Amino acid sequence: MDEAWQLGQFLTTLVIGSSRAARGELLSGHQLVRVAALGHLVTLLRGALSPEARARLDDLDPYRRLERALPEAARHLDEALRLPVVPAARALLGTLLRLRPGLVAPAALAATERALERAGPAD
Repeated sequence: MDEAWQLGQFLTTLVIGSSRAARGELLSGHQLVRVAALGHLVTLLRGALSPEARARLDDLDPYRRLERALPEAARHLDEALRLPVVPAARALLGTLLRLRPGLVAPAALAATERALERAGPAD
């Protein structure tokens, strides 16, 4: 799967998951943000690693050994997943923006941020 598709899926699942959580569909919101969006984000982060860093990862499980290849990112992801759904979505987006600057087109970023704002407060 190509990077543009992964990015689109990541942004879409953040928006849909946050919107569902805001409507009271918490289990669906959790699943979309903490599982689906996280999976797309991990793929995007792994794809940008150097061959040396990529060699530290598990070939079969994309989450295994991520702490070895991207220790700071893994810490941020772990912290984000401990937050309520909408703040977690914002934190996951922030991680992508820090680690892959310029990947998200400004219009797509603005639309995603507006949708997350409508979904609820940052806390």
